[in-house]
Formats: sequence, structure tokens, C-alpha cells
Amino acid sequence: YDDFPWTELMSPPLTVVAQPVYEMGREAARRLICHIRQQSAGVLPAFDSWMVVRGSVGENPSAR
Repeated sequence: YDDFPWTELMSPPLTVVAQPVYEMGREAARRLICHIRQQSAGVLPAFDSWMVVRGSVGENPSAR
């Protein structure tokens, strides 16, 4: 999980599941501040994730 910059530099480049880490961190900080202030943080939002397909998946060359 997570699309770190180094995953593209591998050989082959790694397929990953990406997620909106900045938005997730911002929401975590907002919820923490609400907790400290003893306020309701509301409903936890849903965050999407998506697959970034790179060279680490595909047909197995030895299976041909």
C-alpha cells in the first residue's frame, strides 16, 4: 500500500495500491484537534484507493 516515489525506480517498477495520504493525514489532524477541544469530529469520510499497475505484474514469462 502507498505509492512511494522509489516504487517506480525498482526493476521492474512495482505495482502498488495508492491512496490519498495527504488528505488522510489532514483528516487525522482535524479529528485529533476536535478530540483535544472535546468537539465532535463528525462522520469519518471514506477515502478512495486505486491500483497503479507497473511492470511488476503481467504474464509469467516462464509459463509460456
